[in-house]
Order: sequence, then C-alpha cells, then structure tokens
Amino acid sequence: MNQLKFNILKQPIYQPLPSDVHHELPAAESEDAKSWLPFARHKSDSRWSFVVYYKSIACYSWPVLVAAMIWTVLMSPPRSSLLDCLKATSIYSPALPVIELSDTDFANDFIERSPYRGPPTEELESLWFKLWDRKSLASCICTQHAHLTNSTEAMVLLPSEHMPDLNRHDTTDYMRAPAGEGDGYVASLEVFHQLHCLNYIRQFTWYQMGAYNENNSQHLVNGTLKELRIHTDHCIESLRIALMCQADVSPVLMKWDNNYDPPRPAAEFSSHHRCRNFDAIMNWNEAHGLSTFGNPAHQHNHG
Repeated sequence: MNQLKFNILKQPIYQPLPSDVHHELPAAESEDAKSWLPFARHKSDSRWSFVVYYKSIACYSWPVLVAAMIWTVLMSPPRSSLLDCLKATSIYSPALPVIELSDTDFANDFIERSPYRGPPTEELESLWFKLWDRKSLASCICTQHAHLTNSTEAMVLLPSEHMPDLNRHDTTDYMRAPAGEGDGYVASLEVFHQLHCLNYIRQFTWYQMGAYNENNSQHLVNGTLKELRIHTDHCIESLRIALMCQADVSPVLMKWDNNYDPPRPAAEFSSHHRCRNFDAIMNWNEAHGLSTFGNPAHQHNHG
C-alpha cells in the first residue's frame, strides 16, 4: 500500500522518442500553420499589407474622385454677372449694360440741407430741369409738352427686334427713329419721365402757395388750373405705380430722438441703399440721343 502511494506521488519521467518516430511538418505546411496563429507574422509583413491595402484603394478611387469633380463643375450653375441679373429682373432696355451699382447712405433727414429743396429760385429750377430735360432748359421752352417736343437728348433708339420684349407687337402708331440712326423706334428712359413728374408736383405745390411770380413764372407749364391739376394727378399716379412696382425693401431703422423728454421713436430716413449710378445713365443717354423724332409725318405729341 505504501509502495502504491509512493508511486502516485513520484514525478513522471519522460523518455524521448526514437528519431524515426519524430515527424516534422513540411515547410509549406508549417507556414500555413503559423498563419493561423495570432501574432505569428512579423511586424514588417503587417506594415506591407497596410501599404498594399491603401495603395489599392487609391488606385481604384482616384478615377471616381476625378469624375465627381468634373460632374460638379459641369452641373454647377455659372456665376451670374451684373448684366445677367439686370436682364433677369428688368425688361429690356438699351441702357442696361451701362448700369453700375454702389452702396450709399441717403442724406434725407427732415431738416437736411439740399440744393433741390426750398422755394423756387432760378438756380433751383435749373437744377431740377437738368435732371430730366437739359435741352428744354437751354432753350427756356417750358410748355406742357416741352419734355417731348423740344428735348432731343432724352430720346434714344429702341431697336425694332426688341419691341416684342416690351409687349408691343403692333407698331403702327409708334414713331420710327430717324433714317440713318438705326432700325428702331423713338423712346425715352422711364427715370426721366418720373423725374419730370416729381418736378411737376414740386412746382404745383409751390404754385398753390403763390411762390411763382413774373420773375420765375417762365419755368411753369402753361395751362388752366384744371389742366394743371389733371397733369399733377397723372404725375402722382405715375410715381405711385412706379414705387409699388419697384417696391424698395431696404430697411429703414428706428432710433430714439433725444430732442424730446422722454425720447421719442423716429425713423432714420438717411438709410443705407444700393443705388444705380444716375450720372452714368445720364451720360449714356446724352451720348446715344437721337437727333430728331424721325419722320415728321408720323409725329404725334402725346403728353
């Protein structure tokens, strides 16, 4: 019994196998076996696999990236020029290419000094007429239709092919441009009619106040009080339509007027705006003015 116990506790002794019993795996099989063991490969093999993997991605991806970039360029809308924007937001006008834009603050406080404000004087009347009718001012012809019958600088050529752009298809009653000055019709720019109307309203208000006398009455249009009133109403309506059509949405900020106690809210009418260069338009208009209205047989003085 003791002998048996001793044998159990005794450490086992291992004997090597004979050399002919020991079998080694073939080299190829040994490598395959190693590949299944975690961390069996060398670090250099891992780095090489990483490089090969990402090179493969780069080789196959760059044509796709190039194609995507080309597609983006081709499908992106072209950048619009100022003239493109004007054409999209305005009807046709031969003066569109000359328009320039600039940002500015209006000088329009209630008590702002301006050469266009105040009672009629020779200097003030001249300034107003220069805005819309320099030819009429030079000749001092200020009849009811002076802005049509005696002004040539305000009239320009409207090419025949653009009449449909103004929704005018029957051109029978429209005045043709003078021979040799282009194939088209006589036209003026709307801004000059609007300035004429504003000036007319200005004059009528001062006329009602008795501000015109023998020294400055030559600047007034002729007509009875009823005719003056009708013309004034036409001008008021013209400006109303234009203002609502163009609908300037530039913000007019509110501020506190500290001249009162307590301060009162007041609108800042000297607001910031993006404006068209009026001088550039005026210069273009003078440079492209027609010499006459064209064929006298087809002239009609529509006031």
